[in-house]
Amino acid sequence: MLSSLAGCAGAAGAAGQPPLWLGLAAGGILGLGWLALHQVAAGYPANPKPGWRRLGNCLQALTIPCTIGVLVAWSQLRTDRCGHTVGSAARWEGWLFLAGLAAVMAGVVLAHPGSGWIAPAAVVVGDAGTLVAVLGLHPAALRAEAVMLLAVHGSCTAVATWWARQLRSSPPPLRAKAAEASRVLAGSWLILLLLLITAGQHIDQLPPESGLVTLFVATAISLVLGAGYTRYVETRHDPDWTPLEADRITPYVQGVASAASRAAAWAVRYHEHW
Repeated sequence: MLSSLAGCAGAAGAAGQPPLWLGLAAGGILGLGWLALHQVAAGYPANPKPGWRRLGNCLQALTIPCTIGVLVAWSQLRTDRCGHTVGSAARWEGWLFLAGLAAVMAGVVLAHPGSGWIAPAAVVVGDAGTLVAVLGLHPAALRAEAVMLLAVHGSCTAVATWWARQLRSSPPPLRAKAAEASRVLAGSWLILLLLLITAGQHIDQLPPESGLVTLFVATAISLVLGAGYTRYVETRHDPDWTPLEADRITPYVQGVASAASRAAAWAVRYHEHW
């Protein structure tokens, strides 16, 4: 890997541009996903402190120009023939993406304190949008490692976020305990993203041989299967656990569960018949 990077020296002149439709797809995932989470959070009780509530609403509104800025920066992105980004567009794209993600996470929590599980859900949307964006880099350095990292992290964070959502109606201490794994995964992703942005043009100094990707993936899986699941089971059987109240996505969850149940029953009958 290091020798191949060394062989690309001086290749910055052969720059390429990623397909615009992939950038639009990534921007659509981010914009529509975060907008949907905003609508879900709006169904939770608002923060009784007006100052914090207004700040949260302002932060959520800030997500819109950040998402547009990410799309504009993506349209100006260039890569050399070795897959390394050239120019300042990549750095702007990273900072705007980080700002938008932090704004939506902090905004929903400040405006609607009971919707804490939505903050790591915003990270899952960010994983999905970034994954699509990475696929649009031709060629791309460390593309396989980035795809694996995003897919595993997004899946693990989604599972931990779902567990946190299952305690959304319980007292705050139980909600915080159940959301521990999702908070750790979201926080570690923000730290790694900040590290990659500040690395800038020297991203090739973080090769897969360093074990960074392997360590991150292994930690995410271990956290969810270990401490994350343990915390969820503990809080789920706590005497103070409160039965779930319906929110805006409950009908969709019930619909998916019903469809899956019917499909499973059909499969059983099919195998029994044949």
